[in-house]
Amino acid sequence: GDLHKSCLAVQMQRQRPSPARRARVHTVALLAAAILLINPSTRCSCFCCFRGNGPLLPGNRLRSCNTMTSAVAVDTQLARPRFEVGDFVRCRKSLSTTEWVVGTVKKQLTEWGPYHVTLDDGRVCRVPMDDDQFIQRADQVIQHADFWESPLGKCRRRFEAQCGVRWQQGQRKLQALGSAVPVVPHQLKHNIEQFEHLVSKGVLDSDVHEYVTDIALPAYRRALEAADSALTGSQQNTYVLHNRPEFEAVLSLHQKALYLDPGDVVAGDAIQAHDFDALEREFQEKEHHAIVIDDFFSQEALAKLRDYLLDSTFWMDAKSGYMATFAGAGFASPLVAQIDQELRSKFPNVIGGLELQNCWAFMFDGSMGGVRTHADDAQVQINFFMTPTEANEWSEDDALPTGGLVVYGVGPPEGWSLIKINEEDDESKEHILASTGHWNVTVPYVQNRAVLFDSSYFHRTDNMKFKKGYKNRRINMTFLYGKRAHLKPAATMTA
Repeated sequence: GDLHKSCLAVQMQRQRPSPARRARVHTVALLAAAILLINPSTRCSCFCCFRGNGPLLPGNRLRSCNTMTSAVAVDTQLARPRFEVGDFVRCRKSLSTTEWVVGTVKKQLTEWGPYHVTLDDGRVCRVPMDDDQFIQRADQVIQHADFWESPLGKCRRRFEAQCGVRWQQGQRKLQALGSAVPVVPHQLKHNIEQFEHLVSKGVLDSDVHEYVTDIALPAYRRALEAADSALTGSQQNTYVLHNRPEFEAVLSLHQKALYLDPGDVVAGDAIQAHDFDALEREFQEKEHHAIVIDDFFSQEALAKLRDYLLDSTFWMDAKSGYMATFAGAGFASPLVAQIDQELRSKFPNVIGGLELQNCWAFMFDGSMGGVRTHADDAQVQINFFMTPTEANEWSEDDALPTGGLVVYGVGPPEGWSLIKINEEDDESKEHILASTGHWNVTVPYVQNRAVLFDSSYFHRTDNMKFKKGYKNRRINMTFLYGKRAHLKPAATMTA
């Protein structure tokens, strides 16, 4: 066993080995092969190339860490690297770095990792793992390159520059900025559940994982307890959290994105095949311009969208009962851009020529109500329901509210300002809705369902009751097209 280990442990050197040393290494390798042929039971599951003394890592990936005392674990049969020297790629050094960089592969299988990538400015990025989370395929890179120059890509770049966390190796904590921050209990609860989800999923780098489990989560739990205690019996819903040692991590992460899923494109179409010509005709010919499309996204796109929404810590806007993220605040990725492009292609007469005004995602507590009656600054919009249907308790008891979307048959009168259209006071809106007998189309919440409708209509989130648990939170995405100033009000529907 000791001889076997010594034959398989080959010290990696920075300098090119001399001919004599290469001959000795070849002799050792031939001896090891002979031993394995004579006694197959001595075979091991992985070939480990050590740099100094370090722990063995699982042998399912070629991986190196950024210290001189770690091991590089290699598959039993070393696979050919996915990228050749000269390939144009997009890469990053660690999962905790939200910023991706673009460059050209200059070296393969180095002592520092599988690839050295030379960036456009001459710097070198040492890629630690041959994995899509660290380095992208060439066909994806081309699409990514287009994305980063698009309006959505520029939104994403600004967000990463302002809110992205650049975690240094060995770093133990983040600096708290400011002396106090306003927090909402359901916001703190959301953050706790999301951190627990990321920890259980294992997507964080080891240093960040340790920071979240040992420092951030305890601080957020203390903050939630303090906020709940202070607001019990109060009419207020916001608590001012002061910078004290026990809350420092909450202030450090306020309006910061600790982890961002890349939100990469899918191969082929993200939107499943439907008779889009017939759907467009139905939308345009119906007196009430609203249609429902089930099984909208492909299963691959749906899964990637779920990962993007559940994993990315861009939920920074706390509303009444839900968290929000917008195009200018993180909800911008190559997959979001792919969906925008496909929507234009699938609905050329309804969406094709209109400008994307905004896109967002809302994540609801599931028991605190939703968005109140309003209208948006757009000509047409499309909503997507992203959470599994079984999380909606209506799916098991239809006596409960549907948790979906209510689209009324009337909109705000001409001359109303956007402020008035979206203000919290619903009395004037209720008067208008009552004049039509509250005519509406109520669309139950079913996963992978899309609702395309005319933005001249008032609409609201239906009441909801969703099961507890982070993955059961109600999520919807919305894309808005065209300006309301060019809107022709649709026919009013009456009961």
